Amino acid sequence: MIDSENIYFANSLEYWFAGGNNIDYPEIRIFELYEPKPWRNTDIGIAPDMDYAKRYCTIVKPYYIK
Repeated sequence: MIDSENIYFANSLEYWFAGGNNIDYPEIRIFELYEPKPWRNTDIGIAPDMDYAKRYCTIVKPYYIK
């Protein structure tokens, strides 16, 4: 379980050195909202999909999304 309150979910497309990318099973990584340098070694978790994350998190939409 993740003890942080202000987190965000990010999906990054990984490219291979010889060409191509990994788009079949993208990982949704979880980061601290106020992390100054978010990167792969600073993630606090991985979610297989957003339906899984919604079961354990309270998702708050920004005020500008209706």
